[in-house]
Amino acid sequence: MNIRVWVIVSLMAGALVAPAFAASEFGVVDMERVASRYSEAIKLQEELKKRRETFQATLDDKTKKFEEFRKKAKKEDEVRAFAAKIESELKPKQEELVRYEQEQNMKMFAKIVAASDVVAKKYGVGTVVDKRVVLSGGYDMTDALVVELNKK
Repeated sequence: MNIRVWVIVSLMAGALVAPAFAASEFGVVDMERVASRYSEAIKLQEELKKRRETFQATLDDKTKKFEEFRKKAKKEDEVRAFAAKIESELKPKQEELVRYEQEQNMKMFAKIVAASDVVAKKYGVGTVVDKRVVLSGGYDMTDALVVELNKK
């Protein structure tokens, strides 16, 4: 009889502990909150915004010049040639902007992943996923991750 009680109590205790363990098996991170609270991410967003604005100003200037040229041009071939010239000037600048943004975002993501590994180990979490892909559950590591990132 004692063994039966012990088994039932053990099973009940295991049932109570299992949900807590399962909930902490993976962590979730709200990447939008990280982006809005991580100082380096904020600086990068500001820098990228300035670069986009600079490109947009160049694009607006070229568009204005094209419209002026088009009004004065007598032949359609001249307009097409001028448009091709403008496009050839803008395309490398646009490609450079896109390349730079991708590189910087990859570097930022690598820093976030490295810091999430540190936080995950600290809290005994094996897997970390973006909160947007989780309907329910997981340990929210966002605030701890932001603290870790801003330490550096």
